Amino acid sequence: MTKALHILYVIIAAVMTATTIGCTHNNGDIGKIFGQWQLRSVEAVTPGTEPGMPEGEMYWAFQSSTIRVSLVSDRHDVSESYGNFRIEDQTLFLDFPDTAYPQLIPGADRQSRWQIVRFTSKELILLFTSDDGVESEWKFHKW
Repeated sequence: MTKALHILYVIIAAVMTATTIGCTHNNGDIGKIFGQWQLRSVEAVTPGTEPGMPEGEMYWAFQSSTIRVSLVSDRHDVSESYGNFRIEDQTLFLDFPDTAYPQLIPGADRQSRWQIVRFTSKELILLFTSDDGVESEWKFHKW
């Protein structure tokens, strides 16, 4: 084997190793929902109502079939909750099976449904209807 061919094999092996080491898409590619989304705003849709706003910065992270909801307070304390999600027919279903789940999403029970209004690789807009019929629009940006 020539020295040039040996160097070529080493370079190919290094490139293949580098591209597979950083893979975080466990159990396959879940599409553009993958990653972390920052909540930018919550707006009332139902006239005369005020939507529940999280107190602090909220982030939703999606990987495989798992969602992590993080709430960062003004003092940088972090509260987190883990659950499952699925998307069917323009609806996002969230399920937090832990009965001790910290309710980080105002107005949402452990199991909730969110209508997908807009969904691109950088923007996610969800319509949420609480148990008392109040509708609010949640706007997220890929972070």
